[in-house]
Amino acid sequence: MTTTLGAITPGEAVYSGHVDTPDFCGWPVIIAQGRRECRFEGLTAHEANANALLYVDAHNTAQKTGKLPSQLLQERDELVGVLREMMKHCHYNVMSTVQGNLYNEALKHCQDTLSKYPKP
Repeated sequence: MTTTLGAITPGEAVYSGHVDTPDFCGWPVIIAQGRRECRFEGLTAHEANANALLYVDAHNTAQKTGKLPSQLLQERDELVGVLREMMKHCHYNVMSTVQGNLYNEALKHCQDTLSKYPKP
């Protein structure tokens, strides 16, 4: 797959945990396409594990979506912005009908979703 960074290793990456071999010295290792992908030398074990898990998650997300995490973040921000703008024009339906209740539930769900994201 090619991203804005260029081609990345195809397939799923797997976090293998600590590997004690002379060339990896107990640091976590990422396996992709059967190859060792990353070394995390010079870090604490906690930092190395956190970085390895982040790499695996970002790599696999890019493989599934064809986008970098930063691109997904930008798209999310755009969608949240559109939803906020739409909500400015929506008002609760005071009529007690099935359609009115469904509409109100949808508005409530939108408000609950938007409350998870800070306003710009």
